Amino acid sequence: DYVENHPGLAQRLWLRDHIKQIDDTKAKSKLKVLSSSKSGKSGFNANLVCMDEIAEWPKHSARDVWDRLQDAGAARKNALLVTISTAQFDKTHLGYEVYRKAKQILTGQDDDLHVMPVIYEVEKHDDWRNPENWW
Repeated sequence: DYVENHPGLAQRLWLRDHIKQIDDTKAKSKLKVLSSSKSGKSGFNANLVCMDEIAEWPKHSARDVWDRLQDAGAARKNALLVTISTAQFDKTHLGYEVYRKAKQILTGQDDDLHVMPVIYEVEKHDDWRNPENWW
């Protein structure tokens, strides 16, 4: 809706709803939505990969999709991979693994310089459902 209602963007971008893609004809680039299924995730040459809500990805395919998209920017000089998610209570799920690694980097237990973790969470003893603990 935003693109369609913005004169400049509507003229420049080609919305392709049927394949979940937006093409920028001037920059010769595209924004593509991928599902969390295993198929069709190999061979991307991306500047930016955003992985949203990995804690909600199906457990049976999460690891495979994650592994395939990790190298999507390997051919790019300054590729960026962004992961945005809530935590995962299932300690065998990829979402919890990514959370645990982020915590290890923040506490100095892991020195991976390729990851910049940002975690917003309540203290362990606080009730996360209480809005007073959110700030």
